Formats: sequence, C-alpha cells, structure tokens
Amino acid sequence: MKHIIAVLTLGFVIGVHASQSTLLCGNNEQARKLATMIIQSPKQQRDRMICDPLLSQLAQEKAEEMARFSMVSHTISVGANQRLREGGFSLPRYYPMFWGNNVEAIQGGAPDATHVFQAFMESKGHRTHLMGEHSFYRSQTHIGIAHVRSPHSAHLDYWVVYIAHHKDLQPEFQQRLMAKK
Repeated sequence: MKHIIAVLTLGFVIGVHASQSTLLCGNNEQARKLATMIIQSPKQQRDRMICDPLLSQLAQEKAEEMARFSMVSHTISVGANQRLREGGFSLPRYYPMFWGNNVEAIQGGAPDATHVFQAFMESKGHRTHLMGEHSFYRSQTHIGIAHVRSPHSAHLDYWVVYIAHHKDLQPEFQQRLMAKK
C-alpha cells in the first residue's frame, strides 16, 4: 500500500495511509482526489509521497494565473522551477533556472480528476514524471495539486500538479522515511 507523509507547517513529518488523509495535497476535493489517484496508482514507482502545503499553494497560484490569462502554459510569467524557488520551495541547484521545468504537470479543460488522470496517463512525459518511472523523477516525493474553475475563461477548469525533490531533505533522512514502510 502506498503511503503519504504529511508535512505540517511547523515542519513535523507524519506517515499516514493515502486513504486517511490527502488534505495537504490539494486545494479542493477534486485536487485531493487526483492526488489520491496519483499516489495509489498501481503504476506508481515511489514508495512514499509527502503532501506539501506549500506546493499546493503554489499550484493554486499557478492555476489561478492560467485562468486569469485564459491559457494553459508552463511559462506564463516564469518557468515552473523558478516559480517554486521564488515561492520558497528549495529545489536542488542542478535543476535549471528561469524557464526550466522538472516539476510541473498542467492541464486545461478537464472537468474532474478522473479525466485529468486519464489524460496524464496517456501522455508518456506526464506519466513518467507523475508515476516516477525514471530514477530522476522517483526521487521527487513532495506533491501539491490545485484545481481552479473559472467560468469566464477559455478552458473553464485548470489543473496544476507539482511533484518535486526538496533539496533540504537530507538523503539519510529520506532513507529513514523510505525504510518505514
């Protein structure tokens, strides 16, 4: 069974079953449903994921920006990696700056989590990232998701998924978390 680790705002880490709590993984019910689908997918290669409220907040800001501009783009005002850095999430130094994207999956127009998940799974690039099918992505264990509905925009529904590696999570700490299945 896949597990989620919730990062509380005070920095505490707790392990919980995915079915018990994804509240920190998304900004609303549909976003949390998508988080559960990603985490519990039989194709998921990560043993654990960390629900990160900062990533969820940054995902919501990005989804709102896409809705405001009525477009679905990784680079509206800044690239995904840079957006996380500017928002206070510490990415590893080797992640590209400015327009780089090693962390973001976006979608526009899908009415619910089931449709978004299906679209992501049909895209090799998105599936590789979200399911951790490559070792680079498998090390990304922090997750935050947002869904924004904007009735006066071109796509109506905007989805942002951030799955990232936090540079301050020390390898020995990460190994201890992984060992506590």
